[in-house]
Amino acid sequence: PSGSADWDCVAPGAEVALRMGNGILQGLGYAECLVLTTPPWKLGAGNLLWGRFVAPGVNLIWVHWKGTKSPALVLLDGVEQRGATVTSEGIQLGGDGGHLRLGSRRVLREGLVLDVLAAIPPLVGRVAGGLDRVVERKWLSPGEWHHGGADPIEGWAIHEVVEWPAN
Repeated sequence: PSGSADWDCVAPGAEVALRMGNGILQGLGYAECLVLTTPPWKLGAGNLLWGRFVAPGVNLIWVHWKGTKSPALVLLDGVEQRGATVTSEGIQLGGDGGHLRLGSRRVLREGLVLDVLAAIPPLVGRVAGGLDRVVERKWLSPGEWHHGGADPIEGWAIHEVVEWPAN
């Protein structure tokens, strides 16, 4: 009632070419925009499972706010998949809609969310009281997309768990 969380997945499986110095980094990418008009600690979530998987011809995105009455939001190639199950090991779509199996994890980041925001001093002063104990764990994992009897499609996932402390 006091605000909103508006999320827009702008480019779920974009082809990206990024110039870095004298080289070019190419591959599948992802861009999103999140606008919060309420502090994140007031969203009522115990933790957040979020991730994206990209592979040639497949993009899968998931957002699961545990601790709320909202079901997981899972998008396969931009289409919402109702009845999907989200875990830290993968995604199972309803019926025979397919599943994603995540492989071994490489830690990209683990620590307090507030540490990331420390680079933006004016922001830290406004949110420090609510984020001082929120922990983020973010990984990079190989993944396999299984659908029907077809061969698995290999790709990569960036996924995370954000944990809010109990009040």
